[in-house]
Amino acid sequence: MIREKTNNLNTVSEQWLQYVLFTRKYSTYVKYQNIYSKYIQPQVGEKDMEQITVSDCTNLLETAYGQYRENAISHSTFSSIKIVLFQILTYGKSPVSVPEIKASLPAARKNYQQISVLTNEEQAKLKSFLLCGMDSYKLGVLVCLYTGLRLGEICALKTESIDLSRKCIYVNQTVQRIKSEDKVGKTQLMISEPKTASSRREIPLCDLLLKLLMENKPKTEYLLGDKPTEPRTYQYRLNQYFSALSIKGKHFHSLRHTFATNCIESGMDPKCLSEILGHADVNTTLNRYVHPSFNSKIRQINIFADSYGQMDSF
Repeated sequence: MIREKTNNLNTVSEQWLQYVLFTRKYSTYVKYQNIYSKYIQPQVGEKDMEQITVSDCTNLLETAYGQYRENAISHSTFSSIKIVLFQILTYGKSPVSVPEIKASLPAARKNYQQISVLTNEEQAKLKSFLLCGMDSYKLGVLVCLYTGLRLGEICALKTESIDLSRKCIYVNQTVQRIKSEDKVGKTQLMISEPKTASSRREIPLCDLLLKLLMENKPKTEYLLGDKPTEPRTYQYRLNQYFSALSIKGKHFHSLRHTFATNCIESGMDPKCLSEILGHADVNTTLNRYVHPSFNSKIRQINIFADSYGQMDSF
């Protein structure tokens, strides 16, 4: 007797993941595959598509939401669980109403962590340190401080993508460590396209950085060496720099936030900054990446006060 092939969620998810593999970045495929196997498959994977109910889906997502509220998973992971579940249901033509599931879920607002920017004193110390005994690693940190490049972008930056004649950097790839599909429990370093379409961009070079690159641009294939640099290794190196300078509470992403804050405080147009950072929405730039210092607030409040003109003394 030939057993009829089941149309359970596991079967449909395999088909959907193959579709993702051929239509999205490989890193996205690996991410979605991990999300499914860890958070969705254990609860409803064996269920037939026709048997899955709204209650099954809401229970799964409420469990995930509880993990998010307890900080057991990130907001990004919770959002990915919803995306994967909804797309599989849609792909498999499930009778379950996705809008009905969405309507039954509580709103999960992301709690953005405040990123500490470098103070003016810390920036001065760091720049002096980096300019002394310049090497490719120190040059890379300066590039990030003056362009707002992400960690994965600087680690994958090729020297040919630095156009000194046009005074710009072309951002067209990034590097990240992802789970290896071939070896269980292993990971691999992978070069891929930038984070989003907006992340593929040209960044102009200021005169200071242009001069430094003209004098110190290495002859290696990548700015940081002969091959893409492991992001965690470069992050560790920056932490060593911070430790040597007694700079505390800062990490690699602080360079990007510091760059954004400096640009706005210097009067740069927010839309221009948003494009340099590779953001699709200028609100992301202003709400998450700009951190006015108290001195900046004092300057702004005095500009406001001066608009009233001089007041006669009482």
